[in-house]
Amino acid sequence: GIGVRILDPPEAYEQLVLGQGGESVPPGEPEVEDESTPALHAFRVRLSRRGSPRSRTLSLQAADEEAARKRIALELSEWEILELEKL
Repeated sequence: GIGVRILDPPEAYEQLVLGQGGESVPPGEPEVEDESTPALHAFRVRLSRRGSPRSRTLSLQAADEEAARKRIALELSEWEILELEKL
């Protein structure tokens, strides 16, 4: 795969990353995964905006199905989960 690294991220980007529970890693220092970090699984989610007949499909990563549902509830509260499938 191809990896991308932002060398001089703007402050707004840092706030976005930190706001999602991530930790800032200074440039040049590789991110090391420790054993206490749970493995992430990929999920496909079909969502519908409340009151709308149209739906959207997205993919996300989470530790388990419950964590995926919580993340959607927090970040996409105006959307309803129609289907959640572990990939």
